[in-house]
Amino acid sequence: MGIDATINGQHGKVPIVSDYGELIVAPVSYSSASVQLIDVIDTGYVFVPPIAGKKIVITGVILSTDKDVSTTIGSAIEIYESTDGSGTTVESSILQVDLIKQKTLVIQGINVITSEGRWVMGKASDDDVKISLYYYYI
Repeated sequence: MGIDATINGQHGKVPIVSDYGELIVAPVSYSSASVQLIDVIDTGYVFVPPIAGKKIVITGVILSTDKDVSTTIGSAIEIYESTDGSGTTVESSILQVDLIKQKTLVIQGINVITSEGRWVMGKASDDDVKISLYYYYI
């Protein structure tokens, strides 16, 4: 015996229920990718520029170091919000991690939101770091 119910979405969108009675859900938006090779030490690299009136939602990050990074000291990597595209101002840190030679760190399934109108930047203490950042605007 079922219950008659209606779920109304915003802007006239109606959610869908499968043949098995499951509510079908989807992300608010699908992620875009921004990939950077950090090849200048302690220099801010733009990953995502701001769009007026929008916030940025980070959904995943992949960090990797190559064979030239030290096995003892490693590379200090930071993803952060900045108020300008030069990257000199760290307004709020999103992620800080140290990785040694030939390591990869995959962070997925996250849902981190930035402040409105902020740049998402990245920097590293070594010049042999690759960063892939996945995001969408909201």
